[in-house]
Amino acid sequence: MRSLLLLPLAAAIAACSAPPPEPEAPVRAARIEIVRPAESAAVREFVGRVEARLTTDLAFQVGGRLGDFPVSEGEILPEGALVARLEGQDFQRALRESQVQLQQARQNLAELTQSTRIILREEDGTEQLLDEEGRQRTIEETEAFIEEWC
Repeated sequence: MRSLLLLPLAAAIAACSAPPPEPEAPVRAARIEIVRPAESAAVREFVGRVEARLTTDLAFQVGGRLGDFPVSEGEILPEGALVARLEGQDFQRALRESQVQLQQARQNLAELTQSTRIILREEDGTEQLLDEEGRQRTIEETEAFIEEWC
C-alpha cells in the first residue's frame, strides 16, 4: 500500500518539474554575395521616330541637278558657308549662248551705225526699208540690249 501512496506522490512531483528542452533547430547555410555593377552594359532598344526640332527648307534661285553636297546631316555651318552646289553644265551652255547673242548684237550695232540704208527682215520673210527714225530706234534698242547683258 505504501507503493500505492507513493505513486500519486511521484505523479504530482513529476507534474511540477520543468518540461524537457526542445531540440535546437539545425543551422541553415546562407548564400552571401557582394553586389557589384554588371560587367557588360545593359542594352536597351527602343522603337520610335526622331524628328528635328528645327528644320530649314532650302531652295536655289535656279533649277538644276545637285552636283555637290559637302554637308553632313546635323552639322552646324557658319553664315555664308557652302551648303550645296548645282551642276554647272546647263549654266555654261546658257552663258556661251548669251555671249554669242551679245557678239551678234554688237555686230548689228556696228552695221547700223555705219549704214545709211537699213532693211529690216521680219520673221515671216518680208523685208522693210527703215527710214531715219526707224534706223535710230533700232540702234537704241540694240544698245539697250547690249547694256542689259553687260
